[in-house]
Amino acid sequence: MKKIISLVLVIVVILALVLGPALSKVAIVKAEDPINVAEIQKARLDYIKSKAKVTVNTNLPGKGIPAETDGVKIPDAVKNTALYKSGWVVVSISTDGAPLAEYAVKKGKNTKTIDKNEASNYLSSLKSAHFNVKNVIYSNGIAMRNVKDMYVAYNGFSAEVPVQQLDRLVGILGPSNVHVANLYKIEDQYSNQIVGATNVWTDPGVNGEGVYIGVVDTGVDYTHPDLGGSGPGTQFPTEKIPAGYDFGDNDSDPMDYNGHGTHVSGIIAADGEVKGVAPKAKIVIAKIVSGGEGSAWDTTIAAAFDYMADPENLDNGPEGTHPCCKR
Repeated sequence: MKKIISLVLVIVVILALVLGPALSKVAIVKAEDPINVAEIQKARLDYIKSKAKVTVNTNLPGKGIPAETDGVKIPDAVKNTALYKSGWVVVSISTDGAPLAEYAVKKGKNTKTIDKNEASNYLSSLKSAHFNVKNVIYSNGIAMRNVKDMYVAYNGFSAEVPVQQLDRLVGILGPSNVHVANLYKIEDQYSNQIVGATNVWTDPGVNGEGVYIGVVDTGVDYTHPDLGGSGPGTQFPTEKIPAGYDFGDNDSDPMDYNGHGTHVSGIIAADGEVKGVAPKAKIVIAKIVSGGEGSAWDTTIAAAFDYMADPENLDNGPEGTHPCCKR
């Protein structure tokens, strides 16, 4: 579970990274002196606390932590979207039961080590609860479209519902179970402080060998030679980027048409003419925007977290498995 938590923390940090033009050249400094990992981690944590003045909101859907009740309040960013102006809004709906990741921890396991039959039985109970809630919604004449279930890091589902029916939906399920999704855009104000890049680059002998890093962003250009590609014609997945999914477009091709995700992935693990912080690491990518857009719904981000927390694909989602960690 610690590895999964670490992976999620890495993803949250990556979302704040800089939107830059091209991959910057980074030198990896090696030394033969042994590394004290605990000291390095403490030094980075102290650095982040001293430099980054960022208010962290831990009450976000998709992290297994209930979000604060928002009722029918519509964020300003949402009101400006074409979706809202067309009469629809994205919501996340919480359902009864702990998400699978939380259930596994209570059993002294995680989503990688839990018995698959046990996980399947528990997921069946969650799916049944989802089915019942959806029936209640439909039976009350409320329309839903683009419904997406989440079971692993967050137990609930997202959907688009008519704005005019939002009050009725909240009245039926309760304001603590219905959350209007917000829209998040790329932000680079605190990227350098949060990453602590200069400290990482001078860590002796750290090159990411044997490490898989999850990136939740605009996708990745897996044809890029510095990210293991061989130019146009490169097919996904690759050795450097062995797994991923496009949650923004609901398909299996996480190609980056924006550039931000590729830039981020290069900062992390470029290994060619350009060198990243951890050039031997491999990338697991979750694309969260549609096409080449630069913003994503928090419900889509939550679905990406669900994927990252489920390396064995216990919920049988279309995204498949990924090699996040070892047993």
